[in-house]
Amino acid sequence: MSQGGPIARRDDGPGADQTGRGDATAATETRHPVRWARSVEAALLSRPGVALACVLLVALLGLNALAFHRATQALLAQERGVTRAQDALIAIAAAMGDLTAAESAQRGYILYGDPADLRGYDAAARAVGPRLAHLRGVASDTPDQARRAAALVPLADAKLADLAQAIALRRTGQGAQARDMVVRDRDARATAALQGLFDALARAALAQLRRRDTRAQATAATTTVALVLATAVDAALLVGALLAIRRAFARRARVAAERGRLLAEARRARAAAEAAVKTRNDFLTVAAHDLRTPLTNMLGRSYVLGARLRGGQAPDPAWLIAQTASLEASTRRLIATVNELNDMIALERGEELALSPESVELGALARAVADEMATGIGAQGLGAVPIALDTSAGPVVVAADRGRLARVLQNVLGNAVKYSVRGTPVRVVVQRAGARAVVTVRDEGVGIPADELPRIFERFYRASTARGITGSGIGLAGAKATVEQHGGAIAVESAVGAGTTVTITLPVPAADDDGDAGAARARPR
Repeated sequence: MSQGGPIARRDDGPGADQTGRGDATAATETRHPVRWARSVEAALLSRPGVALACVLLVALLGLNALAFHRATQALLAQERGVTRAQDALIAIAAAMGDLTAAESAQRGYILYGDPADLRGYDAAARAVGPRLAHLRGVASDTPDQARRAAALVPLADAKLADLAQAIALRRTGQGAQARDMVVRDRDARATAALQGLFDALARAALAQLRRRDTRAQATAATTTVALVLATAVDAALLVGALLAIRRAFARRARVAAERGRLLAEARRARAAAEAAVKTRNDFLTVAAHDLRTPLTNMLGRSYVLGARLRGGQAPDPAWLIAQTASLEASTRRLIATVNELNDMIALERGEELALSPESVELGALARAVADEMATGIGAQGLGAVPIALDTSAGPVVVAADRGRLARVLQNVLGNAVKYSVRGTPVRVVVQRAGARAVVTVRDEGVGIPADELPRIFERFYRASTARGITGSGIGLAGAKATVEQHGGAIAVESAVGAGTTVTITLPVPAADDDGDAGAARARPR
């Protein structure tokens, strides 16, 4: 207590001791509040103090919330009362307006015979009933108003009946009598009674609105006071609340970002689904065309052949052979289309294709497919796009399903011919590269854009350069599934305007040296 400062200095004067003791006493008294504050702070920061503070905080928050809830509920109740009184005034005005409009339109029709007035009368008269029903509903919370609203109904019905009677007279040609009813205002007493009830309702509703508005203002003032008190009590918790709010906003921002991402994904998925539906519809249109074309040819040639036979004409053998060949070609084309559809359905279900493996010499199979296409089966306009087949590397035997592998070659060769430029050849090379058989089909056609190549094997997808050329978009997808199920691979290289190269690789069985392809090595699924 005596270290440092002027309190520790001694004075040689006669009052030095007394002065020093007085200064020390003042310093000690000054430090007592500081020590007390620190003691309180330590007590509050202790575990029991924190627990007690939490209990008090929860209690205060509960009391504030209860008081504010009650004040808010009272305010909402008053606001609902004000709104109901306003609705009552509006309903009264609307019902009066409909009755007045009906009466005005009735007078106009009877006096001038304008059909527009009659339509106006019908509309206003139909609206009166619902208006009065609504008025009775909003006035039901006050007995006097409810009684007045109920008394309006028979008076309004009587008024509408008188109006309708005059209109009926006018319609039946008794215009003079109808005009007399209007001029004499036979229902003036009923109109006065209605007007009196409406006025009484309006005055009562207005008085009720003023009372409720006054109570609502008083309740709002009370609620404001309660809110100010609650805000003052909760101000001590501002720091913690701000931290909680910051964390909540950060979490909300993350949720909003995630929601935005999910929404974007949903939009992309919807766009993809819509595109898929459009693609499938386009495919069905093309498939229907591909089915209808051979059927039409079969029907036409069958009709011509039947006509000749019914006419007793002996058909020329060469002509008959040509007709049956055309029928066979159409039948094969129809079967191929149906088989493609069946494969597409199986692939859509996630199923694998059924295989019947056997030894297949790829060169001979490619030759058969090319010859079949050259005779017009499965291709159109092939004469302008010749197929050059190179099997000089010798026989290449694989274990495969002959029919499905032939369909793969038909699809690939058909595309090459279909998208080629007239006069340019399609080159097909069959060779062996180690333990793999390789079939390369190269054309000089329109080509495929580089950014579309990754999607070329998707079902129903067609490149942008294929517009205007018929096709279903399932051929390459089925070809890829078939080749991969045989343990092979199919790849496409292309450039717009420079043509396309399709490379098919298949495994060659180890027992191929003696010509036996080892059909058991294929993977039927």
